Amino acid sequence: MFAVLPSAPSTAAPSRAEIDRAEQQLAALQNRQSALDEQYNLAAYQLEQAQTTLLRAQSALGEADTAHQSAVAQLTQTVRAAYELGPGSELDALFGSGSLSELSDRAQFLDGIVTNDQSVALLAASSGRQAQRAAARLQRAATARAAAVMTLATKKAALDRSVAQQQTLVDNMKASLRRAILARRARRRRQLELLRRRLARAAGGFTPPPNATQVQIAIGAAESQLGVPYVYADAQPGVGFDCSGLTMWAWGQAGVSLPHVAALQYAMLPHVSRSQLRPGDLVFFYHPIDHVGIYLGNGMMIDAPHTGAFVEETGVYWSVYAGAARP
Repeated sequence: MFAVLPSAPSTAAPSRAEIDRAEQQLAALQNRQSALDEQYNLAAYQLEQAQTTLLRAQSALGEADTAHQSAVAQLTQTVRAAYELGPGSELDALFGSGSLSELSDRAQFLDGIVTNDQSVALLAASSGRQAQRAAARLQRAATARAAAVMTLATKKAALDRSVAQQQTLVDNMKASLRRAILARRARRRRQLELLRRRLARAAGGFTPPPNATQVQIAIGAAESQLGVPYVYADAQPGVGFDCSGLTMWAWGQAGVSLPHVAALQYAMLPHVSRSQLRPGDLVFFYHPIDHVGIYLGNGMMIDAPHTGAFVEETGVYWSVYAGAARP
């Protein structure tokens, strides 16, 4: 099996060095893949050659067997004819000679015919056995070649999968790093914008625009405090707010007096249904109520969430939503 680097932790973006190591591992796997491809190609070629040679050997074996069978048949026919009694047989030719010398010559001639046929039969049999042995060797070689090709194909498939997995890992690590870089840039831009707002507030404070409605004044006042730290039980512009302190101060800029307690704000104001929510309404959370924000519309609100956080725009906490009221 081929090793693949473990995936990067989901809680942190990979470093450039980690990506470099992953790419080096990918390059090493790709080099092994290229070498194994060539080994596979060579084994497949050798298998093809072995199979071609085996086919030729099997053809030669068939020809040798045919020759052997033909020679045996010819020898059988000759022997039968040589010892067969009756007119026109080889015995007639032998014993019908006129002299002892002629008898000897005819005997030698007939013996030569038999000996020659025997030699042909023996040669054919020997060639057949050699062809059989050669075919058996080639069959074993072809079988071994086929097994080698199968083994290499299995290794090649495993390596191909490892290369694909490593490529996916590298791509994911690069994408994760890009997302982390973009997120850091976005956070930096938000931090700079919050700093700019805080500096502007420190210089001049909140001034409502002319002819603004009470809702516009309250929302504008709350937006002017974006980035101010959450401070428990506080309601000081540019210094710190808790949740009810922010809503009390923001609506106070619009001339509406509210207590510095979320549950009391909900108790004293007219309630509105969720379907009737409008920007500027106060949205309340948990049972019993202990948190409040200013609704902006489209499921968003301005909120001073908790210790360690800052006044921010965020989605309404619908999962713990308790109700809404309109100042």
